[in-house]
Amino acid sequence: MLTKLVNGMIDILVLVVNGLLSLLPESPFQFDPIEWGPFGSMIGTVFPVGSMATHMSLILGAFLSYYAIRWALRLIRQIQ
Repeated sequence: MLTKLVNGMIDILVLVVNGLLSLLPESPFQFDPIEWGPFGSMIGTVFPVGSMATHMSLILGAFLSYYAIRWALRLIRQIQ
């Protein structure tokens, strides 16, 4: 009796976990080899260089725009 109850609870837990895991994508990374010779293709299969460069340029653009706006606001405040 108790074993059937525990097995039923475990089955329900497995169904819930499988349902939650099915919401996730197959792979969070897309590894594309890069055309830099044999060493570059080895790096491209381990690290997503293209995605890293895209994200780094977006982050750098956000920082640069923040500091440019901050500098412009300081300049406006000094003129008044």
